[in-house]
Amino acid sequence: MQKSLYILLLLTFLSLQGALAQTFLAIDRYDAKRIKLYEGDQLWFKVKDDNFLHEDEILALKDSSVVMSKSGAEIPLTAFEEIRFKRKGIEIARIGTLGLGLGFLLSAAIEPAVSNNEYDAGEHAAIGAGFIAANLILRFFKWKKYPIEKEKARVQILDTTPENP
Repeated sequence: MQKSLYILLLLTFLSLQGALAQTFLAIDRYDAKRIKLYEGDQLWFKVKDDNFLHEDEILALKDSSVVMSKSGAEIPLTAFEEIRFKRKGIEIARIGTLGLGLGFLLSAAIEPAVSNNEYDAGEHAAIGAGFIAANLILRFFKWKKYPIEKEKARVQILDTTPENP
């Protein structure tokens, strides 16, 4: 009984070693914690000498480059200028303010048809316009930006696979 328990523990330990060993893209900011991206993760980035924001999925991680799935491009780590991440809370707030703004504007528009004078259409139009304005302001806070510079952040590929002795 005790022998089979030891064999079971040994097999469990050996199977967990492969699960813990992974290669990941590490984004280090010197004032925040490390961000880890694995193969299959979504990535928004800008490369040097290009002002366009690219959106792609990581297909493979090599020693000093990242292979993207949609474009098929192999981008060296030194080519990254900025890596961005969407802020989930801001996205939810934008959807909410847009829905509320459109709801108030709709209620202001149909008030003459309903005409039971329970509310003032002008007030609802002003409130709706305020929510739409809040939505437009929140779009400037959509992205968390990580500029890849020597003083601010670095990007590297780390492999946590244990080496065989």
